[in-house]
Amino acid sequence: MIPGFNQNVRLGGRDYHVQTEDSGLPVQLVTTHIYIGGTIIASKKTSYAALGGAQVVADPRATILRLMEEQHAVMVRHLRSGLYTKGFQPETSPTTAFVLGEDPRGVANAGEIDDCMTDFIADRLDVTD
Repeated sequence: MIPGFNQNVRLGGRDYHVQTEDSGLPVQLVTTHIYIGGTIIASKKTSYAALGGAQVVADPRATILRLMEEQHAVMVRHLRSGLYTKGFQPETSPTTAFVLGEDPRGVANAGEIDDCMTDFIADRLDVTD
């Protein structure tokens, strides 16, 4: 497991926290979360199991570290571009904060929030970045 990255980004008078971490070789997953006030507003998970082959075996630490750095940089770049903050209302509750760009009154329950967040990420993130 490689130590993670933490970065604070100030945009539009708000403080966002970006955190990237490695789950370790058994799980083989790099996860980045963007928080505002303790609430996750965006996430990206990348499995490095698919990298496989000699590249990871020869120098797994360098490969995973590079993946972490690239994913972290992409998430910060997307945050600064406004991708995750369009329509975000800081006074919304943590459960409705996941529904970026949507009217929070239209969200009935947490299950719908999970679906909305999944759709939001799938529609707006280019996982090949």
